[in-house]
Amino acid sequence: MVEDDLRKRNTVLKYQNIKEFCEFYTIEVSEIASHPEYAARIEKYHESLDELIVGYSQMGGLNQEICSIFGKCDFDADYGVVD
Repeated sequence: MVEDDLRKRNTVLKYQNIKEFCEFYTIEVSEIASHPEYAARIEKYHESLDELIVGYSQMGGLNQEICSIFGKCDFDADYGVVD
């Protein structure tokens, strides 16, 4: 079991998005060394978390485009006088 914990820890610490994974789970990267269950959880779900990160990255450009379109509408809108 200890060897498996070490393997998981070493594998997880090499992930490209390890900082983001730890942020997602609200843990520090340094905590993985003393909590093998953290490494096991990250290893189990890292593909899903990678997909989530990619999805948010892709949506960022789309969200900027939407905001620029609707921002112009707000700028052109006449909301009248607020009392």
